[in-house]
Formats: sequence, structure tokens, C-alpha cells
Amino acid sequence: MADKSIDQLNAAEKIYATDLFVLQQSGSAKKLTGQVLLNWLTAAADGHGGIQSIAKRSTSGLADTYRITLADTTTFDFVVTNGRSITGISKTSTSGLADTYTISYNNGTTSTFTVKNGEKGDKGNNAYVWIKYASQEPTESSHSIGDIPDDWIGIYSGNASTAPTDWQQYKWFKHKGEQGDTGNPATLVTKSVTYQVSDSGTIIPSGAWGSSIPVVSQGKYLWTKTEVRFNTGDPIISYSVARMGIDGSGSVSSVSGVSPDSDGNVTLTSADVGALAVSGGDMTGTINMNGQPISGLNDPTEDTQAARKGYVDASVQKAAPYNYAHNSDFTQFIAQAGVGGLHGTEAYAGDRWLLDSGTVTGTANADGNGYKNIILNGTIRQKVENPPASGKAKVETVSGTATVSYANGELTITSSGGTLKNVLLCAAETLPEYQPKGYGAELAECQRYYLHGVGKHCPGLILADGSIKVFVPTTVTMRTTPTAIAILLDNAVYNNGADRVIALKSIASIELKPTGVYVVFNTALTAGQDMFHTLMTFGTTLHLSADL
Repeated sequence: MADKSIDQLNAAEKIYATDLFVLQQSGSAKKLTGQVLLNWLTAAADGHGGIQSIAKRSTSGLADTYRITLADTTTFDFVVTNGRSITGISKTSTSGLADTYTISYNNGTTSTFTVKNGEKGDKGNNAYVWIKYASQEPTESSHSIGDIPDDWIGIYSGNASTAPTDWQQYKWFKHKGEQGDTGNPATLVTKSVTYQVSDSGTIIPSGAWGSSIPVVSQGKYLWTKTEVRFNTGDPIISYSVARMGIDGSGSVSSVSGVSPDSDGNVTLTSADVGALAVSGGDMTGTINMNGQPISGLNDPTEDTQAARKGYVDASVQKAAPYNYAHNSDFTQFIAQAGVGGLHGTEAYAGDRWLLDSGTVTGTANADGNGYKNIILNGTIRQKVENPPASGKAKVETVSGTATVSYANGELTITSSGGTLKNVLLCAAETLPEYQPKGYGAELAECQRYYLHGVGKHCPGLILADGSIKVFVPTTVTMRTTPTAIAILLDNAVYNNGADRVIALKSIASIELKPTGVYVVFNTALTAGQDMFHTLMTFGTTLHLSADL
């Protein structure tokens, strides 16, 4: 090879993977395998369908020009100078679909070639599939087709966007298969009838079935199960139910004088059993409602007709409305703590009337427990027991002016030195004339909330722990167990052959009873000291308060 030029060598017909070439790369001699060269050529031809041919085009001195023709007819030429080798191939630029590659040689020269990438092809027309049906295979003489499924089916595949009406555009296939061979006849394999007794006529019994008919008690049910099995398919099971009726001994011949009909049924009316009909009829005798109310009554139109409680209450309220206010008669203004005194946990000036501001003055009653002709220069307020949701109020005055209002269960009166007469609070739409309750009724109402000066010289017992339990009688039953007690403690005296004085210290407990209260006093005694259970009296005065 050393004494021959390249053009004098035998021409190679093909490059094999195992072929070796001499390559100068980065100033060093390297071997170039046929596989690397093939890979490069494949990469260069990528997107062009592969290399169609490589052929020498011309020779000029030591330079040979070769042309590579790709499968899409794209070509590029490159020159090879004898005595030099390729040191590298790289893509140097891209313009649109064209990529330019540069080949470097060991003698410092280069050459370029351009490869054009394939353009994106047309997406093509849309494809459609259409189906038609016919009762028989369409022919030139008979080709009726439609959209309702039938024995023959025609399939069109193409670019028509609507279903073609020409039967010849479809490929036809028989849609309905031929009738099959007649199967073997069904034959009976087994048949059984079994029985079972049950308490229910609607729920299939789960017990064991027997082949013989059992004895059925009166009121019980006889179940019969029939099972038939053929040579094909599952068995066929059916049930029948019969009830053993009650025998005819002691049967009813009539009810309330009414005989049975032909079916043995007795049809009764309300008159047959002494009951009212659904509509109308008279009712006589005593009726026991067993504590249940009568509802559904209409409002009466005559005095003799029955009425609802609500109607009666409303009528009575209109006729004589209830006055919700306590101490409503200011001509006999009750103040059990004495004229000008205050009582209760909230300092009431008069029973049920709180002095919010100003003064309440007047002429003292003879008993010293209230005023006559009181004069209000300020505001008094009353908490109403069981107050109505809404109500109307008025106050009368002997002199001066006064205003009254009702809200949130409280009644408020404001006056500037006016002499008050009475006050009225009702739930009625219109206020009636004032009806005085009387001093006794007013006092009884007030004493339910506050008792003054009770419990002096009451019998009592010394308890085992040294305390003294005293029963204090009251003139009325208080509203609730007193929640606060004002007491003037004194000394208790008991007699056990000689008078013995015991100092009272405080109240331990209080218990309300219908006719009085039990009060337990703590004393200076201790357990086991002079524990003589004997009657005694104590000298003290109690004030019992049961405010709202």
C-alpha cells in the first residue's frame, strides 16, 4: 500500500462492521471501525428513508468527489483527498427542515453537506363507517335497505360524511343465523310431594319435609311442596298452603240479635252495639273518658252546646279579666315590715313592689303594716308571677299624674308626687273597670312571698348533734321554700326540772311545709352535752322571704 496511491487499490463494494480505517483525531492517530462509520451514515440519513447509493462523481488530482443519494432522492456531495482521513463529523447549523453537517480531516481541511428533513404529510380525509339493514340480500332487482335491524346487515367504510343510499356501497352479510336443529324432548326424571306443618301461612317453613300427610292441629297450616325435575334445567318447585279451621262446636248463632249471613259473617251497625254512628245520633248515660280530654270541638253557637277549654277561658277573661298585679289597691298599700320599712332580699318597699328610685310615703294604717293614700315620687316596679306574654295596664290616681308600662314580665309605675289609687294588668285586648280584691286577699297574696315577725315562743326539740329543731306555724303556704331569712336571734329556753337558757348561733336549715316551716338552729351545745329531748320555746322573731 505504501507504494500505491488510493486510486490504484481495488475498489471495496461494501463497508462491514469489522472494517478498520486510519483516522487522525485531535492530533492523534486512531482506528475507525466500519460500525462507527455505518452508525454515522445512518444518523446522517435519518428522516430521509435511508441511503440509496454512494458513488464517486469525479477525480481531480488527489481529490475524489463522492455523492450520497438518499431514499427520498436527496443528495449531498463530499470531497475526499487521498492521503488524508476524516477526524470528525458534526451538525453545525439548522435552517428550517435543512441540517448542515461539517466533515473535518486530518490535514486541517473541512467539507460540508446538507440533509433536508422530511415535511409533515397531509392528515388525509376523515374515515366513516355506516351500517344499513335489509330483510334479504340486496340485488339489482330488489334492494330495499333501512336503519331497522333485520336479517341482513350492510357495512360501509369510506370517506362519506353521511350514510350512502346506494346499496352497492355496502358489503352485505347475513345477520340472522339459520334455525338450529330440533333439540331432544324434555323428559320427566323425578317427581315428589312432601308435607310440613307450620304456624305461618305466608313464610315457607324451614323444617324437615315428610312424604306422609301429618296431623294438623286447629289453627295450624299444612304446607305441601311439589318438586318436579326434568332431564334439563333446574327442578320446578311449587307450594300450596291450607289452614286447619276451628270446629263448629259452640259457634255463634247471633251477635247483638243479628244472625250470620250465608257466609257465616255477622254485619253490625253502631245501633246494634249501642255506639254512635260516624255522623249524627244521640248519646245517653254516663261516659267515662278515663282521664282523656275531648278534642275537635267547634266553638259553640248556643249556650247549651259543649265548648273547648280555651274558648271558655277566653270568654271568662273577657267577662271578668284576671288582674295579674299584686298590691293593686293603693288605698290599702301593704308593707309588712312596717311603714317606711324595707323587706326581702331585694328590699321591697311594699310587698311585691320594689322601689327603684325616689320615695313612697303615705298615712300609716292603724295596724302599722302599710299605708293609706300613698304618694309616689319616683319609680316602683313589680315582678309579676306567671306573667302573660303581653298585656295592657293602667293606673288610676287621686291627684297628680302617673304612667304605667308592662314588658318582660315586669310592671313599672312612675309618678312625680302623685297620689295613687289602684293598678290593673290584664291580658285582654280591652281593660275592664277595676275590681278591688280586698285587703285580706291582698295580704294573703303578699304573705306567700314574705312573712314578718313569726316564730316567737314555738315548741322545739334538742337534736342529738346539739342543734334545736323548731316548727314555726304560718298563716299561709309560702310560694316556695324561703331562699333567704332575716332573723333576730335570741335565746332558747327548755325545761328539764329547771329552766336552761341556750344561746342560738345561726340557722342550719329550713324546710317548708303546708302549714309552716321547720327551722334548725345551731347552738353552743355539742354532741352528748345535756341532750334532753324535751319541749321548749325560744324567744326570737323570724322574717321569711321567698322572692321571685
